[in-house]
Amino acid sequence: MDFFLGKFNNTIDENNRLSIPAKFRKVLDETGEDNLIISKEQENYLILYPYKSWKLQVAEKITALKRSDAKANRLRRLLGMSTMEAKPDKQGRVNIPSEYYEHAGIDKNVLIIGSIDTIQLWDPDTYASISQTPEENSLQEEYEEFGI
Repeated sequence: MDFFLGKFNNTIDENNRLSIPAKFRKVLDETGEDNLIISKEQENYLILYPYKSWKLQVAEKITALKRSDAKANRLRRLLGMSTMEAKPDKQGRVNIPSEYYEHAGIDKNVLIIGSIDTIQLWDPDTYASISQTPEENSLQEEYEEFGI
């Protein structure tokens, strides 16, 4: 198993640490990962990438962009300012700065969602309000749209 699947409710401790669910830690162990990249790239939630996955999906593509391109340089700068590396401790806890939680509107309670190759951190109330919105397509229709 090397996919992040499922959802879990958790809380942030007094030291801003969040315990990664054991099921997700197992995925990291199985893939040989011990570092995470935490990104504020989305407005309503945080994204946790396994380091190697982030390197392939994001970093290598951005470093290949021309330095003479102002938009590419802006993207590098924005990503650099909104991304950090973290290593879970022996208990599977990750220390995340409060500014990251604030960005996602997370106070104390956190909804941790597996999104196949990444982990999403949501404020439970924000996620509940977004998930109440009727989707344009069913999951089957989404599969078909993306050729899955």
